[in-house]
Amino acid sequence: MPSVGLMSLKLYRKIPDLPLMDSITIKFDIQKRLMKNAIIPEPTLLVATIMIISTMPALVGAQNRVAPPNRIGTPDSKTKSRNSVRIPSNKTQRLSLARNQRPQSVAPTIGKLGSDLAKKTKSLNPEYLVFSPKQKLKHPVPLVIYLHGAGGVGDNIQKVRGQAGQVWKGIEKYKKNPSIVVAPQASKRAREAGGWVPDHLNILLGHLKKTLKVDEKRIYLTGNSMGGYGSWTWGGHNPENFAAIAPVSGGIGPGGPKDVTPDLNKWAANLAKVPVFAFAGGKDRVVPAERSERMIAAIKKAGGKEAKIRIYPDESHGAGRVVFGSAEFYQWMFSKKRRQP
Repeated sequence: MPSVGLMSLKLYRKIPDLPLMDSITIKFDIQKRLMKNAIIPEPTLLVATIMIISTMPALVGAQNRVAPPNRIGTPDSKTKSRNSVRIPSNKTQRLSLARNQRPQSVAPTIGKLGSDLAKKTKSLNPEYLVFSPKQKLKHPVPLVIYLHGAGGVGDNIQKVRGQAGQVWKGIEKYKKNPSIVVAPQASKRAREAGGWVPDHLNILLGHLKKTLKVDEKRIYLTGNSMGGYGSWTWGGHNPENFAAIAPVSGGIGPGGPKDVTPDLNKWAANLAKVPVFAFAGGKDRVVPAERSERMIAAIKKAGGKEAKIRIYPDESHGAGRVVFGSAEFYQWMFSKKRRQP
């Protein structure tokens, strides 16, 4: 008689969709099938079940190598069909299968500025991440530029993948594709006050317009924390670039999270020309929500008709997690188009 472990593996190979279920469902399902098919005597059933559950990662790997997709217990020419184990469709399996078949996010590609442009943008890593649909783009699409927080500063572009990836996941979740997300990186080697330099970002944007299929009337700017500051300062210098700007938990001065730029009114006058939606956490002790409130008030005072703010009273400096996971953020942003000058 084969060992319990060997029989467990043989059984597991005959049930390709078991990895889709949680361990409890797997346990009871295997128990029922072992008892029904008398593959393992009842006295050893508990031992077999424990062995299957405890070795699940290895069994998953073995199943993935052996069982072809969409086939359950298909016998070969030397095996009779009576020896195969078939799993009837049930609600648990259908729900698990649906979760497993959700579209997977496309891994970002790495773009790079040419050496000539890199020399003019010392504050930036020449490399940047590009999230875009897998299919080839036939027409220009919206571009979202995401500016990372202080934790992303460096010269390894993969360091910002997690931060920018949450925006791409939101775009997929709320069906705003086809579009493109680009995430530059503030360089650690030539870091300037505030991290983000509008003149350097303008050079990057000019490069993106030439190399990507971008709808120039639908270029959006957002960023979190230090990236929120970057959104304020870039938009405050060059509002003509953007259809909408959404700073998240952003400071309004280059000298640190609680600094205030002496050019606040100049920024506000420019930001009054573009839709702005600011977000902040009411319990944020790193960058107080008052900084975003102050900027929005200045924009409105300067004549801005499309400036507003959302404060999450129970969130702190991590409010971006809520913002980038909300439908409100994407619905508002993608509804905007740049007005003709």
